[in-house]
Amino acid sequence: MESWRFLVAPPDPRGAAFPRQAASSFLDLSARPLPCPSVLVASDDDPYCDPKTATSFARDWQARHRPVENRGHINADSGLVDWPAGLEILRRLVDH
Repeated sequence: MESWRFLVAPPDPRGAAFPRQAASSFLDLSARPLPCPSVLVASDDDPYCDPKTATSFARDWQARHRPVENRGHINADSGLVDWPAGLEILRRLVDH
């Protein structure tokens, strides 16, 4: 069985809104092909990563890109709770 990675809301460390003090572990984020199949989920209005950059990350990481609309920065503080749409993306990946 092949192992997949489910990447959600990658931040752009070069972006103006990037919280450098709070997320210093992302400062050296690189965009090179990942060693396993991956899916990248990113919101079209994420303040920490614009859609163009998210698309670029997906391309450079050779990940499938699954953009979502109007979810801001997808994390535990975003208020999405169970987030059925995100669970469906994950379910499709697991059932793949």
